[in-house]
Amino acid sequence: MVCDSKKLARGRKEEVKRRLLFELIRCSRRSDKELSKVIGCTRATVYRRRKELEKEGLIREYTVIPDLAKMGYEICAFIFLSWREHPNEDELAIGREWLASVPNILFCSAGEGLATNIVVSLHKNFADFFFFH
Repeated sequence: MVCDSKKLARGRKEEVKRRLLFELIRCSRRSDKELSKVIGCTRATVYRRRKELEKEGLIREYTVIPDLAKMGYEICAFIFLSWREHPNEDELAIGREWLASVPNILFCSAGEGLATNIVVSLHKNFADFFFFH
């Protein structure tokens, strides 16, 4: 019976951590008091579980999600690229320099499947995107 109660307690603890993580993903600025009401546990429990999530690396940082439209960006482009042949190190270095020099590129990564790379960029309007593209 003791083992079963420990399993239940561990399961409840993990469920609280999971729910807390998802609530923080929705809005990381919420207070422990507000989170405790939503999750159904004490503020102290929320505080402890949040610290555990941070220590375990499940929460690396708290960040801002800007309103891109209010910043004047109408287009968020996902551009999929494929190389005809694999680039050499010099070509890769030139590509990395170019990517770092373009301020509207948010993200670039290697991929698999139909495209070997993906670039995510922001643009004020279609003319801006067309010039970039």
